[in-house]
Amino acid sequence: MPALFKKHTARQFHRLLAYTVAFLLFWLSLSGVLLNHTEDLKLNDVKIQQPWLLEWYQINTPKIQQAFQLKADWVIQTPQALYWNKTPLPFQGNIRALVSNDSFLFILLSNKLILLTNTGDFIERIPLPEALQSQNVTDPSNLDFFTQQNHVILAAKNSQAWQISEDFTQLIPIQTDAQASWIKLTIINSQAAPEDIQKQLMNSFDSPLTLEKIILELHNGYFFGKVGPWLVDLASLLFILMVLSGIRLHLKK
Repeated sequence: MPALFKKHTARQFHRLLAYTVAFLLFWLSLSGVLLNHTEDLKLNDVKIQQPWLLEWYQINTPKIQQAFQLKADWVIQTPQALYWNKTPLPFQGNIRALVSNDSFLFILLSNKLILLTNTGDFIERIPLPEALQSQNVTDPSNLDFFTQQNHVILAAKNSQAWQISEDFTQLIPIQTDAQASWIKLTIINSQAAPEDIQKQLMNSFDSPLTLEKIILELHNGYFFGKVGPWLVDLASLLFILMVLSGIRLHLKK
């Protein structure tokens, strides 16, 4: 009875090894064939955008920090870039304030003022005077936007004011004597963006992770980090044990 039990246990162990090794060999063979034909299959052109895989590779994805609605359009701030809807804008930074008039959109960043058209086309970057610069997102009430005779004026609480030059290249200090005739522009507040905006950003995200890289790292074990190569070595060891247990079972017949 003990001999039969031991033989049965040995066969069960051998069968388990066979199933495990068969799966590993199947994957190694399949991934090897795919990698040999990576150019024909264009594996490097297949961009991976699944959030959990990107997070596994510690790739930062566009996560909305601030969102500003402008009728049917959105200005979106993420850690990597600023977007007009899903189109990246040619600048980045923390949005301190955002206002618009009939012709332009004004985006105040830490050290510059950005001018866009109301359709999102970039016009100009205007450096901020030192008195207006800030590396932190400030309370919009610390700075106001006004218009006067088609000129846009930025005014700080300490009674300082600057006017955008006619060529949109600089801010010119001005007197505040005529402040009574200024028309205040409404600052657009940040709000929660709809889920479809986040999906649009992800769909437009140019992921650096490709299908070829994932298959390659699953093939050599590096997908699982430092422990990965040891798992590949374990698969080889299991194959050796399967062969040895098979030989042993055959000799005992």
